[in-house]
Amino acid sequence: MGTRSARIAAALTVIDTPTGQDVVYARLEARLSPADAAALCGIHRTTYLRQERGQTRVSLAVYRLLLVMGGLMPWPDWAGWQCVEGRIYPPWDERRGYAPADVLRLEWVYQQLSAERARVRALSQDRGSGGATPGVVETTTGR
Repeated sequence: MGTRSARIAAALTVIDTPTGQDVVYARLEARLSPADAAALCGIHRTTYLRQERGQTRVSLAVYRLLLVMGGLMPWPDWAGWQCVEGRIYPPWDERRGYAPADVLRLEWVYQQLSAERARVRALSQDRGSGGATPGVVETTTGR
């Protein structure tokens, strides 16, 4: 996954006011021609090229769409995350990506964790009130 050139990786940061050069870097990372980028963004090729050349204000939507197409997540909470060949990679581990099934499993994990927390709370309340602990049979000795 670490094939991204250092120049482009450094240039592709999450910014709110992109320049024409930022759009060029994003387009190159997405491996698109200017005509393909314009078509993807739903704007005329001339309008797109004016943005790349800095002749007009760069659309934040155009910039972010190109970043997404290049595999980057252009939102502050996702800084450093990348999407490559259908897997998302966190910034701290470029070797282990997460497939859609991994992400979908998170809901099940949260449900199981929530149920376990509720069970622990119930156990704590029973012990605090002097009640019997569910599933535990109390025995007495015959003295």
